[in-house]
Amino acid sequence: MNRITTLARQTVGPLVAAGLLLSGCGGGSDAPAPAPAPAPAPAPLGISGTAAMGAALAGATVDLKCAGGTGTATTGSDGSYSASIAGGALPCVARVKPSGGGMAMYGAAGSGSRINLTPLTHLIVAQLAQAEPAAYYEAFGSSTALSAATVSAAQVAVVGALQAADLDFSGVADASGGPLQAAVGSAAGDAHDKLLDQLGAALRAGGTTLAALTSAYVTQTSASAGATVAPPLELLLRPAASHCGALRSGRYSFIVPRRNAPLAEQTAEATVDAAALTLTDAADPTTVFHLSPAASPCAFSTADGGQLYVAQSGVIVFRVTDDESGFGLAVGMPKQKHGLADLAGDWDGSELNRTSPGSYTAATGRMTVGANGMLMPKLWCSNEATWSVQGSDCVVPPAGTINGSLRVNAAGGFDGLDPGSSTASARYFAFRAGNGDLVAMHVDDEGGFGFAARPRIAPLPAVGTRVTSWNVYVGQNLAAQRTPDAVSYLVESVDAAAGSYFRQVNTVGQTVTQPETVFHNQPRDGYLHRPAAIAQNSAGTTVSIPEWTALGLGGVGIGVLIVPVPHLRLFLLNVRQP
Repeated sequence: MNRITTLARQTVGPLVAAGLLLSGCGGGSDAPAPAPAPAPAPAPLGISGTAAMGAALAGATVDLKCAGGTGTATTGSDGSYSASIAGGALPCVARVKPSGGGMAMYGAAGSGSRINLTPLTHLIVAQLAQAEPAAYYEAFGSSTALSAATVSAAQVAVVGALQAADLDFSGVADASGGPLQAAVGSAAGDAHDKLLDQLGAALRAGGTTLAALTSAYVTQTSASAGATVAPPLELLLRPAASHCGALRSGRYSFIVPRRNAPLAEQTAEATVDAAALTLTDAADPTTVFHLSPAASPCAFSTADGGQLYVAQSGVIVFRVTDDESGFGLAVGMPKQKHGLADLAGDWDGSELNRTSPGSYTAATGRMTVGANGMLMPKLWCSNEATWSVQGSDCVVPPAGTINGSLRVNAAGGFDGLDPGSSTASARYFAFRAGNGDLVAMHVDDEGGFGFAARPRIAPLPAVGTRVTSWNVYVGQNLAAQRTPDAVSYLVESVDAAAGSYFRQVNTVGQTVTQPETVFHNQPRDGYLHRPAAIAQNSAGTTVSIPEWTALGLGGVGIGVLIVPVPHLRLFLLNVRQP
């Protein structure tokens, strides 16, 4: 080995030197060494797909923006397109503009060579962006984070939201990049395309559009929705009443508080037929309420003298006839599926609780729901003599106090269990509004009931805000004898430092207004307080303004008010008119 290495060293030197000498003599060539061959140009990126809204979109323009390169194509008669992007690199986002005008749709791909463009991919891009898809497309560039995994996760989220509206896209493995054969003329499309047809039919039945559905989806899934009052996504895909776009066909979970009724009779499931304007007891189809539209939208009456009001979120407040007390309260929330994990965390509540036979007292408080369903009170405010729920009437339970637990009820909602018991003593129902706010209501085996919302800071309204709402009253005996009324107010000034606003209020149908000051986040965050006052109304009459404390149910559009007026304790639901 060493000899071979030595020989190589002895040989290479002279040979190299000889070569250098020869290259300087006439026997060599002066031509430069050939340049290295250029690297082959990268193959263009090929993107294809199908544009369809159930039926194929023919002759439509498809624009593509990728991490590298852009491209354009025109769809064929079957909605298919193909584009070649020089220097193209994934990920990509695509837009299709129908040939006859109309709304553009979007799609995206983190990998692969297909991007479909359908209402479903449009919603998937909205989920990716947490904003309108058009904004996502315009901002897309080489630094946009997009992968096959994020597109797949977005599809899972959208499919879950549509399942609540009984539209099951779970059989579509890859809406963005999978196969899609659109319907052309009398030729039917594939299973994927038929589901798009069902979505289109649901949009038409709900009297809505893909643009409105997308906006609702963005609002519902955005963390910045704030106090927007809106129906959840699934309600927009159900038929609506002509008199009230907030009243939609479907199943509703009701609480019906009663003094002397077993728990099973204080809850009900009902079916609303928005076209026929009927509300039918699911357990007894012979019990049907026929709803007659009142003068204002989303207000109805029944033949037996009841009144029904629908908040913009779709929640129903029903002053219903009752053999026991003449009139009672029923509240219905569109039926949704929720698990214990959805309820975990803190809740603020306002409620009526039985303190003696036939008598109920108002209370407010804060409760923590554990991941295992345990109910742990953090604050309790109640005064049986005055109905006050201010600071001096509040107690903080000892740390570790357990008030009971929640258990999922297979029929919907949750059972409330007393400590150590497996028998339900209460029923709870949860509802997620269109702005993402989660609220809850309950009724117990003594007729006590209440409402709860996640803790939040109540925002002050803007000057010039005008709100009209219905008031449905419940007395301290659970009777709803007082006739509901409608009130309207106009915000005239806001004092941000004091956390209050000044408004003029009038009963609808009357011109006389009275001045009021309302404080936000008093006595605690999330609550509103109107202190008792003496004021002069617009007619020059001195009036006494009663105190109340209210808990707003966020995106539901309902306020829960406690009115501690002597000899007339009132617990009322203030339903904001759509």
